Amino acid sequence: MSAPLARTVSVWEQYVGGSGLTLTLAGLLAVAVAWPIQEARWVAHMPPLTVITVVGLVLAVASHRRSWSPPRSHLTALGIGAAVVAGSAVAMTPGVGLGRVVNLVNELDFWFSGIFTDQVRGGVLEFGIFMLALLWSLGYWGGWLALRKQRGWATVLIGGVVLAFVLANIAGGTTRWLALFMGASVLLLIHMSTVRRLVGWRAKRLSFETTVVLSQSGVVLLFGLVVVLLISLLPTPRVAPLGVLADALQRSVETVEAHFTRLFNGLPSRLSYKTLVWENETHFRGNPNLTDQLLFTVEGTRGTYWRARTYTTYTGTGWDTSAESEWVNFAQAVADFDQRRVARSHFFRIAAATDTLFSGGLPVRYDQSAEALVSPDGPFDILQVRYGEGREFFPTRINLRYASVGTESIATPDELREADTEYPEEVVETYLQLPPTLPGRVRDLAESIVAEENNPYDQALAVRDHVIAFNYNLEIPGPPEGRDGVDYFLFDLRQGYCDYYASSMAVLLRAVGIPSRYVLGYASGTRKGGRDVFEVLDLNYHSWVEAYFPEYGWIPFEPTPPNAIEFGGGSSFGPPNIDEESALLEGVGALDEEELDELIGDFSIDGGTALDARVVVYVLLGTAALIIAVVWYRWWWRLRRLARPDEIYAKMLRLATLIGFPQRAHQTPHEYALALSAQVPEHAAQVRTIAVAYERRRYAGRSVPLSDLRDAEEAWKRLRWVLFFRLFRVTPA
Repeated sequence: MSAPLARTVSVWEQYVGGSGLTLTLAGLLAVAVAWPIQEARWVAHMPPLTVITVVGLVLAVASHRRSWSPPRSHLTALGIGAAVVAGSAVAMTPGVGLGRVVNLVNELDFWFSGIFTDQVRGGVLEFGIFMLALLWSLGYWGGWLALRKQRGWATVLIGGVVLAFVLANIAGGTTRWLALFMGASVLLLIHMSTVRRLVGWRAKRLSFETTVVLSQSGVVLLFGLVVVLLISLLPTPRVAPLGVLADALQRSVETVEAHFTRLFNGLPSRLSYKTLVWENETHFRGNPNLTDQLLFTVEGTRGTYWRARTYTTYTGTGWDTSAESEWVNFAQAVADFDQRRVARSHFFRIAAATDTLFSGGLPVRYDQSAEALVSPDGPFDILQVRYGEGREFFPTRINLRYASVGTESIATPDELREADTEYPEEVVETYLQLPPTLPGRVRDLAESIVAEENNPYDQALAVRDHVIAFNYNLEIPGPPEGRDGVDYFLFDLRQGYCDYYASSMAVLLRAVGIPSRYVLGYASGTRKGGRDVFEVLDLNYHSWVEAYFPEYGWIPFEPTPPNAIEFGGGSSFGPPNIDEESALLEGVGALDEEELDELIGDFSIDGGTALDARVVVYVLLGTAALIIAVVWYRWWWRLRRLARPDEIYAKMLRLATLIGFPQRAHQTPHEYALALSAQVPEHAAQVRTIAVAYERRRYAGRSVPLSDLRDAEEAWKRLRWVLFFRLFRVTPA
């Protein structure tokens, strides 16, 4: 009798049943993470990260095929990885020869010294080293876990976190990497599950048709790929529960982001962002071409003007800042407070590249190092504030976060009407300046507007009412060469946008002896979702006027019509009402250092506010869900480690125990099946089928035929829901 011929194993079976498909999917997942980082080019002279990742994967394959022990494999990977990262770090460090090594050591020492402080660090080289080490580990551990443990979750989770960071910080072209990563992740996890089942069945000597199992796995893989592709093509809705949970976790994420930004301050952004630079001079121009790009968000109880820069000198073609102005430490520039002002704190999250620190009202405190631009005649006059550390990185860096305290006036119209008209000498010298080229008809117009008013406040209102009557229009040409911008607006153009309105009012006030100045910044923006968060867009760009009143200081006036685009076409207008419950300043030095620190303390250093009740509720719900998941895993999911007949029987036993029919110590599986069948007689056949498969595998010492295993699977699919719903049946008394 001739021996049976050995069955030919197809290439498909070798590829799927062996390590071929496993390595392919693990490699695709790792490359999907490494390639976008490589393309972003955050760090100069960084070696190709895809190559580093693939080499780590190859090392895992080599150690697996040579059957190295885990300690030997891991130590080898650690040694080779350390050598690769160290060599790459030296190559990325500026210098020549051994000077590179010295520079690298000094750079690392300087960076590590700032980890546990509030100091800012560039961290570009350190970021490159971190990425190299992370992707080497991702390649090696991804391959090792897939080949040795048939596990893919750790690789998917680590790779997903890294990819999320990358895609959130690069512009365009992210869909293909997300689709590749999602596809590789889903397919890897499904494939690993199939491999574990095959290994388990072989170890327990269960009979099965390999071709059938592999064909089923192929269908599942194809279905998973189609689902992933559909998800990547469809827009993702902000489902309410997920949106609420995202809001609850937002502050924790922002804490990590804030520390990351501080330690990697010099890392260039690869997003499409706007750079906000406030020059020493401004010029009248035509359409400013504003967009709906988000520039920053502000957290605070009320919106106000977000001031950026104040200008002192009118030039006829725009505004200028005194040439003698200088930058000093902010703490040295804050002056004593005027009367009838309130102090308010705000928290800013900047989505543009800028070194300017915004404030709501006149700035008096920031939660980080700052510098102030002051006029030479007195430190009371802060024209602009910028951050004091890491300024060299601002052209390529976004996500600046800080808290500020500013003061705003709550002086009443009657109080301002009774204000003194004896202005300080330095105020007169700076804020009554007008160029000799100003046309005389501008001065004549100013005199005629205020002729019937007898105090500076009513005169300012009269000038505002005259200017605000002009039509608002962004689609205008700039002034002709040689023409004074204010004269052109008031007598020829007679339409324009905020720059023309604010400039005209400031010049007219100066012409009648009222000190005034031109301020640039942004309108309050749009309140986000009913919360105390305001989104400020590029189109909220704004300029306004401040007039000086002795004892009360600088008072804002709004000469721009309410239908201006920066106000949302009329949704908000003019200086917002100030909440008098804020810290009221009744005179010189009204707030001490402790009180100012308390105002800043409304916002934590990482940018989050105090934990509210909603966050607590969601944390508790999340904790409860985690506990339920752990209990479910230990009580139910871990049964999957058993042979399939044992798993099905154990699950039937546990559900039956919950409804009050446990297996007695003296009962055999057959006897217990008879007892349970009496409780669910309509499903007695299913109970017996499961018990027979279990007895055959456990006591007969034989493999369970695939046909019997399928019968047990089908029986369990019907029986499990019957037992589950019995949990909710009310038994009559």
